[in-house]
Amino acid sequence: MYPSVKEVTAGTDYVLSIVFNNGEHGVLDMKEFLDFGIFQRIKDYDAFRRVRVAFDTIEWDCGVDLDPEFVYARCKAAGTAAPQRGVFIWFIEAQRSPRHHGARRNRSSRSANSAKPSPPSLEHT
Repeated sequence: MYPSVKEVTAGTDYVLSIVFNNGEHGVLDMKEFLDFGIFQRIKDYDAFRRVRVAFDTIEWDCGVDLDPEFVYARCKAAGTAAPQRGVFIWFIEAQRSPRHHGARRNRSSRSANSAKPSPPSLEHT
């Protein structure tokens, strides 16, 4: 079973911010789809901004919609599906302390000279 889309917000550069009903959120970049088929309808940025939640997924006024499993899978594959606290807050906290939000867990997989923290996983801890 996949999580349902609870909230969606159109951002700049054809990126959607998505909140799922399981408390995770993600970012879905739509740029790569805008030249294909029905997705050309949302190439106009004003049309793209008119996105909304419909049932358990995303749809636009012009009739374009996305499969909810696709939405979640793309967010997860991109590494952006994360707990509701947000990737940016996690990143800031990880910079302050390497013990926050899994940075300690992932330390062994990074090189000693790497200053970039690993992104949070989808594991519920």
